[in-house]
Amino acid sequence: MASKRRLRRKQCEEKARHTTVAGAVIAIRKLHQRYGHRGQMSVYRCPHCGKYYIGHQPGRNGIGSGWK
Repeated sequence: MASKRRLRRKQCEEKARHTTVAGAVIAIRKLHQRYGHRGQMSVYRCPHCGKYYIGHQPGRNGIGSGWK
């Protein structure tokens, strides 16, 4: 059985890490330029590794959110 620490580390492995909020915001702008508007993106800090990641805002892009 895998340890909790190993599972937490694995959650962060394949994501693009950003050391600053500003770097993550720049990455969001580049994504919007490349792919167009694809929903509300936000920056969040990982509680496990302390780095910043980009993700969709919860409840803003799912079923019933009104985004098409």
